[in-house]
Amino acid sequence: MVGVGKSTVGKILAKKLEWGFIDMDETVEAIYDQSIEEIYNIYGESAFHDMEVKILQEISQGNHQVIACSEGIVKNPGNVALIKATGLLFWLEAPVETLINRIKNSKYLFLFTGDKTKILKDWLAERATLYKQSDVLITTADHSPNDVAAAIRKIAFDSGKYQF
Repeated sequence: MVGVGKSTVGKILAKKLEWGFIDMDETVEAIYDQSIEEIYNIYGESAFHDMEVKILQEISQGNHQVIACSEGIVKNPGNVALIKATGLLFWLEAPVETLINRIKNSKYLFLFTGDKTKILKDWLAERATLYKQSDVLITTADHSPNDVAAAIRKIAFDSGKYQF
């Protein structure tokens, strides 16, 4: 979900692992040479998610990378399956009040054309079943990004899938 700390934690985790870091939103913006807001306004949300899927399919073939996906990537169950087939899927969560505080100056404010609290609650309710398909749920509200990254690293190591 927007505001949980995916990009911040992802960068820290990638550095700790000495792996590459890919922020899906930044990658879409770079490849299509437009901001997420411009893409939404010109082509619509579904076109943005189609762009993400194409990129995810390509980058998921790589190794030793941390990928921060947008909150909507789980709307397509095939994306969840692809991520889980090629790595571990972590769901970072935080209470809506925390998310509201974190997105005050976010470039994603354009997504909110009404009551932010209601919109976030609706998104969470709509995607809860999909988010629960993640391998691991981590709450970020009361933890520093460094602590969250360290917890993810430990879980990944303990899974036996990865050696660092």
